[in-house]
Amino acid sequence: MKDLRKQMLPTKAVSKKMRGLLDKEKSEARKRIVERGIVHFRADPEFMETLLDTAERSKVAPGTLCRRIVWDYLQSLGATSGVAESSPRYSAVSDDVMEKLNEIKELVEQTLLERESKKNRPSKSRNK
Repeated sequence: MKDLRKQMLPTKAVSKKMRGLLDKEKSEARKRIVERGIVHFRADPEFMETLLDTAERSKVAPGTLCRRIVWDYLQSLGATSGVAESSPRYSAVSDDVMEKLNEIKELVEQTLLERESKKNRPSKSRNK
């Protein structure tokens, strides 16, 4: 199905039957993601270093930090209405959303500043 999708999506003349198959596949993939509760994303090494350093400073796992940031962002958009009450896993995160976001932002900024200052330090060369 992947090869077929690559061939068909760029063209504007996709048949109704093919569009239905693609929509069904997308719907089934969404259901699997929701059931598993796992999202993967790609990140460059610098992003990962920042994430790991910030998570370590926050004393939480990197996945927890990502989940908190995404959850707080969704809350700020108003996209989580009614979910926090039914989901104790996120209720602790939902308190004082802006305060938590600012704390995380400060940690990230501090980590980036430290990394930048390390890069800009002149290296000690040994005279032989």
